[in-house]
Amino acid sequence: MAVGQHDGFPPEVCGGGERGGSRTTRTGEGIAVSLWPASPEEDEVAGYLGGIRSRALLYSKLRGLTESLPDPKPLPHKSLPRRDHLPHRIGRSVPTTPHPPRNPTVSAIEHGAERFLFASRWLLAPLYIGMVVALIAIGIKFFQELWHLISHVVSSSADDLVLGVLALLDLALLANLVIIVIFAGYENFVSKIVVARDAEDRPTWMGHIDFSGLKMKLIGSIVAISAIGLLQDFTEIGNFTAEDQFWRIMLHLTFLLSGVGFAFMDWLGEKRLILAKISHSEDD
Repeated sequence: MAVGQHDGFPPEVCGGGERGGSRTTRTGEGIAVSLWPASPEEDEVAGYLGGIRSRALLYSKLRGLTESLPDPKPLPHKSLPRRDHLPHRIGRSVPTTPHPPRNPTVSAIEHGAERFLFASRWLLAPLYIGMVVALIAIGIKFFQELWHLISHVVSSSADDLVLGVLALLDLALLANLVIIVIFAGYENFVSKIVVARDAEDRPTWMGHIDFSGLKMKLIGSIVAISAIGLLQDFTEIGNFTAEDQFWRIMLHLTFLLSGVGFAFMDWLGEKRLILAKISHSEDD
């Protein structure tokens, strides 16, 4: 039941809002009383209120009806536990005694040392710049080999052509390895390459290779270069002794087993992280 807010009726008598299916009874002096749902008892109340012509009498009747209603039951209130009483796995307990203030001089020395150590990563930047110079040298050698291959393509044999192409592949793989080391090493150990963040031709692997991925790409490139070297030796097998071939194969197998070992260690590390996450979720 609600009374329209008309001519200054107090809020405890005037109810706000409307509901579907309500009935409105007009009383004396233009006062609207809404009843819902339309039950027989409320029909009787509506008829009773409709016969009242005095505003003061209507106000007193409505007030008596509202005072006769039972008080609503309060919601159960449970006090939250203090943070220092929570289990250790939910949050760290708050120390009951505050830490003593630190010496400002010691704090300043510590802050300066940490800033110096953090800035020492920029000592690696000249090394990566030197790798760019090495990349330029690899490019020069590549084009020298390419010019030699093209200039002797008519007079050379098929074996010489294969050796020339393998040499170019060897240099190309080495250049790719240098690029991976420059980009991944700089982003992992020095700073983010901000200028390449929104570049359209940004390589997809940039920003996604961590130290573990850098190791795998490094050993993968070394194995590929070693395999190309073995293939070159196979085309010139008459120039090498059996002992030389044996040690070259052993060196290639060493690189290959090192790559398998790196991959196995990375797999163990990822499995350990997954098991730790599962254990943590079960504890929660």
